[in-house]
Amino acid sequence: MAIPDSENITKYDEPKELLPRGMTPRQVADTFYDSVYNNKLDMWLATLTEENKTNSTNEVLGAFSSVGWQTAMKKLLKYGTHYRFIEEGDTTTDEDGEPQYINLKYSQLYGEVPGYKPNTPLGDNVNILLYNELGEWRVKTAEF
Repeated sequence: MAIPDSENITKYDEPKELLPRGMTPRQVADTFYDSVYNNKLDMWLATLTEENKTNSTNEVLGAFSSVGWQTAMKKLLKYGTHYRFIEEGDTTTDEDGEPQYINLKYSQLYGEVPGYKPNTPLGDNVNILLYNELGEWRVKTAEF
C-alpha cells in the first residue's frame, strides 16, 4: 500500500469550515451548546481549538472532544439540558492589546422531561472559555 503524498492527506481540521468566519465569541459558544442539543457532532467539533480536537493527554482516556461530547450527551438525554447565555466575563489580551481569551457564563436549564419543570435552572451556572486562534474564536474549556 502506497503512502499518500501530503497534498492528498485529509486534515483533521476540516470541520472548522462548518463555521462561518468572523463569528463572535458568543456565537461560537452558542453553537457549541446548540450542537449538543441538536446532536451535531461535526459542528460541535468545529467550535473547538485545534489542541482540543486532537488532545490525547487527558487523565481520562480519549480526546477532550470525545469526553466532553459524551458528558454533554448524557446530561442532555437525562435532563433535556439546554443552555442560555447570561453574561460576558473577563477578557485577556495579548501584548498587542488584541483579545486572546474571553469567558462567557451560561445557565443550565431543564428540558421537557418527566418530573422537572422545563426551563428551570439545573444546578450552577457554567463557564465557557474561548480562545482567539488565528483570528477565529474557538472553545478552549467548557463546563456542562
